[in-house]
Amino acid sequence: MFDTYRETVLDPARAAGNTPPADLFVRYDLDPRSAGDPEEFTRRVEEIVKYWRKLKLQKKYGALATALLAADTDLRRKGLLNLEAFTKRREESRGDAHSRLNEEIAVIAAARPCITPAGLRRLIASMDNLFSEQEIREALGQHNVRVIDPPWDLPAGPPIPAVRSLRAPLTALGFKLSPEALFGTEAVRKGFTLRNGFRLADGRTITTAALQQARAEQARSKQDERKTAMDNVIAILINAATQANNLDALLLWEIREQLRPAIEAGETDRLVALQATRLGLDEGEAIELAVTLAGQSGEVKRGDDSARRVADALRDGELREAQRLLDALPSGDCAEQRAQLDEALRRVADLVTRAEDALRQGDGELAAGLFAAAAEVARDDDGLEARLAEIPPPPPGEVTAGVDGDRVVVRWTPSQARTPGVRYRVVRSDGTPAVSSTAGTGVTETQANEAVDELPPPATPLHYTVFASRGETWSVGASAPVLEVTPEVRDVVLSADEGVVSGTWQAHPDATEVIVTRADRTGSAERRIRVAAATFTDTDVVSGETYDYTFRAVFLSRTGERRMSPPVVVSARPDAKPVAVTDLVHEVRHEHGKAVLVVAWRPPPSGVVELRTSQSAPPWPVGSLVSRAEAQAFGQPAGGIAAPGDDGRVRQALSVRSGRLTVTAVTVSGDHAAIGETVTQSLVAPVTGVKAERFGDLVRVRWVWPDGATAVRVRWWPSEEDDTPLHVEELDISARVHTDSGGAEISAGPGATTVALQTVMRDRNTDSVSATVLTRISGRPANVGYTVRLAGLPGRRRLDLTLTSDRACRVPAIVVVHRTDGVIPLRADRGRVIATLPPRNLTAGVPVTVSLPERVSPLSGLACFPDPGSTTADEVTLVPRTAR
Repeated sequence: MFDTYRETVLDPARAAGNTPPADLFVRYDLDPRSAGDPEEFTRRVEEIVKYWRKLKLQKKYGALATALLAADTDLRRKGLLNLEAFTKRREESRGDAHSRLNEEIAVIAAARPCITPAGLRRLIASMDNLFSEQEIREALGQHNVRVIDPPWDLPAGPPIPAVRSLRAPLTALGFKLSPEALFGTEAVRKGFTLRNGFRLADGRTITTAALQQARAEQARSKQDERKTAMDNVIAILINAATQANNLDALLLWEIREQLRPAIEAGETDRLVALQATRLGLDEGEAIELAVTLAGQSGEVKRGDDSARRVADALRDGELREAQRLLDALPSGDCAEQRAQLDEALRRVADLVTRAEDALRQGDGELAAGLFAAAAEVARDDDGLEARLAEIPPPPPGEVTAGVDGDRVVVRWTPSQARTPGVRYRVVRSDGTPAVSSTAGTGVTETQANEAVDELPPPATPLHYTVFASRGETWSVGASAPVLEVTPEVRDVVLSADEGVVSGTWQAHPDATEVIVTRADRTGSAERRIRVAAATFTDTDVVSGETYDYTFRAVFLSRTGERRMSPPVVVSARPDAKPVAVTDLVHEVRHEHGKAVLVVAWRPPPSGVVELRTSQSAPPWPVGSLVSRAEAQAFGQPAGGIAAPGDDGRVRQALSVRSGRLTVTAVTVSGDHAAIGETVTQSLVAPVTGVKAERFGDLVRVRWVWPDGATAVRVRWWPSEEDDTPLHVEELDISARVHTDSGGAEISAGPGATTVALQTVMRDRNTDSVSATVLTRISGRPANVGYTVRLAGLPGRRRLDLTLTSDRACRVPAIVVVHRTDGVIPLRADRGRVIATLPPRNLTAGVPVTVSLPERVSPLSGLACFPDPGSTTADEVTLVPRTAR
C-alpha cells in the first residue's frame, strides 16, 4: 500500500539526511485535487501518521520517522494541519522554488539538450517535490531540453561471454564495430540507428540469414590471418543472434566501450556524442546515449559498485536489498557477501521459528523479543515488524492521576515489555474505568510515562486508564483511582484605595457561581461579599487595615450536588493615597575617596518614599498617580538606607559611578504610587597621572587633564584628619592655569598632607563631578638650627651648643665632629667625634643649650650631624645658624 510512497518520498528524504519533504502534500502523500473533503483529508493524514509510527520501530527509517512525527506535532500545535495551511505553504514554497528551478534548468540547457529520466527524478527531488513531473517537463521544454523517454536500456555487462573476444579480431581487421565486418566500414560510417535495433541509413539490418551467408562466403576464402579474424567476428555475431535482443545489446556494449575513455576522462556530453557520430551513430541518438552514459558513469564514480552496495546493505541489516543486488550479479561474484547473507537469513529463520513456538505455548512476550531480534537482523523486512506489532505488550504498572489547577496529570510505571518502542494511550472515562483503548475519550498517545489532560470536565468522577501497544494491538488497561476536578479561581486582581477594595478574577466556564468572603486580622467572623459577574466593590473597609479575601468556585455535579473548588486567598490593604515628594535635593560627597550622591527630602504626609534610579526621567509628570505595579516597573530600586536628619529631612546616600544617573522619588501607598521630583547627576572621568612634589612648605601637584573638563577641584587637609577632615582648603584650577603654572601650587605646611582631585564639568550652571582621586604627600623634615659659642668665666671657658627648631619635633642623637684643619666636615666620618648628644624633644622656637665636653679649636672645623645609626635621622635637618 505504501511501497510507491516509500520509494518516491521516504527513500529520497532518508538519503537527504532524514529531512522531511518541504511540500506537505508530498510529505503526507496527499493529492491536492482529491483532498478537499475535510474528513478525507483528516483520514489520510491520520493514516500516514500511523504508518510513520510503524516505521519508527525500524532502524532503517527510525530517524526519519522521528523527524516526521516531531514536525507533525509542531504543525498540530500551531493549528496548521489543514488543507488551507498546506495549500498556502505550497504556494509560498513554490514561489521561492521557481527561481531555483529556472536556474538549474538554465545550467542543464547550457550543458546538454536532453536529460535522462533519472536526472528528471533528481531534479524533481531537488525542488522538494513542489512541482509535478509534468510541470518539470514543461519547464525543461521551454529551455529546449527534452527528456530521454523511453530511456536507453543499457546492458549491465557483456550480453554473452564471447563478446569480450571481439576486440582482438576487430583490431586485426582495422574495424571499430562488428557490423563493419558484415557491411563494410564506409556503409557503417554513413550512419546507423540503435534505438529500435541496429539499422543502416540505407535500411539494411543484421539478420541471421545475412550472417550465415557471410560465413559461407568466408568459407571459400583463402586461409590467412584476416580470414581467421573475420571467422571469429561472424561466429560471435551468430552466437549473439540466437537469442532475442542479444545482438542489439552487443552493439550497444561495443559503442559504450568505444566511448568509455572519453567518458571516464570527463569529456563533455557533446564531445562524447561527436565521437559516437564519427562511428556512424545517428546524431540525435548519439547525444541521448552520451547523456545516458554520463549519468551512469556518475553513479559509478559516486561509489555505486555492486560489491560495496551489497556490503552496505548487509551492514545496515537490509537483507532484501542485499538479496536483490546479488540476484542481479553473476553467481560467482561477491562470494563473501553471499555467505554473509545466507548466515543472516538462517538466523532470521531460526528466530522466527522460535517465536512461533513461543506463541503456540502462550508466551507472547518471549515471542515479541524473538521477533524484535529477527527484525533487528532484517531491518527492511516489514513482515517481521508487522508480526511484532500484533503482539500486545504487558500493561503499564501503577497509574496515578492528580489535579494541577484545572488540568489532570497522569503518570504510570512503564510496561515490562522486552522490546523498545512501546507507546501508551491514555483514555478518560466517567463512571467506570475504560474497558478498551477505544472506549471513553482519548487524551493522548505517547512513549513517555506521563500525560496531561488539559480539558477534564469539572465536578465529574473521572477514571484515567492507560493501555500499551507495540503496533495496533493494545494491552489490557491499568487505571488510576477515581478523582474529581473542581478548578480553582485564577487571575485574581485586587485594587485597594482609601476606603474601598475592588476585585476581578477568572473562573472555569462551567462554574455556576463564585463565592467571595472577607475576613480581617482581628479574628472576627467572615463576611460574604456581594459580586456582580466577575467583579466586586467593597466599601465597608477601614483605611490602614489588612483584609483577606477568599474566592471559591461552585460547580454542579450530574446529580445536582454543589462542588466547591479549593479556596484562593488574596490580601488587600486600603490606604490613603500617596503624596508626591516635591522638595528633592541632592549633593555629591566624597567618603573614603569615593563619590557618594546624597539625596534628601521631607517625608510626605502619607505613603512610603522609594528612590528609583534610571537612565532618563520617568514618563509621568511630577504629582502623577499611577499604579504601584507601573511605578515599580520603572527603573531600578536605589541601594542604601534612608535615615532622618536633624533638619527634619530624610537622607539616603547612593554609591555612584561615572556616567549619568537619574533618581526619582516615588511615594507608595497600597496599590498606588505618586511620582515625585527627579534629580540628575552626571559623573565625569577622573584625572589621571597625578604627580606631587614638595618644595619646603609649598607643594606642586600635576595631572593629565581629562577631555571636556571645565576645571579640576583641588582640596587638601592635614593627613592626620583623614577620617573627618576639619581644616579643608579648596581651589578650582582651570586648564589654562594648569598649563601655564605647571600644575597647582598649594601651601601645605610642613606636615603630611592629603590632596583630593575632582574633575568638574559645568553645564547650564550645574556642576558634574568625577570620583575623587586622592594622593598623600609626606611632611618635610624639621629644620633644627644650631650655634656654637664660648661661654663661662675666663679660666673656666666652655663650648655651648644651642639647638632651635622651627616646629615641634623629636631630635635623634646628634654627633658633634671636629677637624683641626678648620675645614667644616661634610659627613660624620670626616672628622673626630668629640660628643654624641642623646635624643630629645624640641618645642618650636624654644632654644635648648648643651655644653660640649671639651674645647676645640678652630671652631670653623666643627659640625653637627644626626646619628647615622638612628631610625629617625631623616626627620630633621641640622643647619648651622651663625659663623664660629
